[in-house]
Amino acid sequence: MRERKKWKIRHVTRVHRSLLNFLWKKQEVGEWPSDLVLGIAPPSPNGFDITPDQLANELSIKVQASRKYAEYNVVVHHADIFWDILEWNDVCTRKKGSCFICDLCLQQGEKEYFSNRNEMYDSHLWKPLFDWITDNYQQDKYVCLFQYSSGTWGRVITENRLIKNRLKEHYVRSFPVRKFAGSRIFDEN
Repeated sequence: MRERKKWKIRHVTRVHRSLLNFLWKKQEVGEWPSDLVLGIAPPSPNGFDITPDQLANELSIKVQASRKYAEYNVVVHHADIFWDILEWNDVCTRKKGSCFICDLCLQQGEKEYFSNRNEMYDSHLWKPLFDWITDNYQQDKYVCLFQYSSGTWGRVITENRLIKNRLKEHYVRSFPVRKFAGSRIFDEN
């Protein structure tokens, strides 16, 4: 059992290192927002967490990996209960000759070859995650939570759509994606 755990941590570490390389490249070319600080937990056999500075407490970013598969999820919780996945992406690596290809893309008829795993992780995981964070990590972005009798969901909206969404029948609550000093709170929850 111990050998299996060592094997699994090795693959998580590869994905972890790939993220650090991606972030370093973004900072080197000046594409990373100067006010955005990421906390990246050390890898464990189950993956690792990414915690942007000032991210709402209800949101978390989880990364999981195995030998051929890696994914990230932006998850929202309410009252310590899983509510929804707001954003996710995954990749399933396959070595084809001297290149790598994503099996999931191949199943959809797309063929994009990468010279190494890091390029594929950048394209399929880190670039979409970077885009989601920079698009939604703004002062005017809010998460709205909704619930039917047996289902829950959440969505990120702009402040000008907040009032309209709060009037919907299945609205539960809303909160800013990013915590700001003195930010306006539209909920009593």
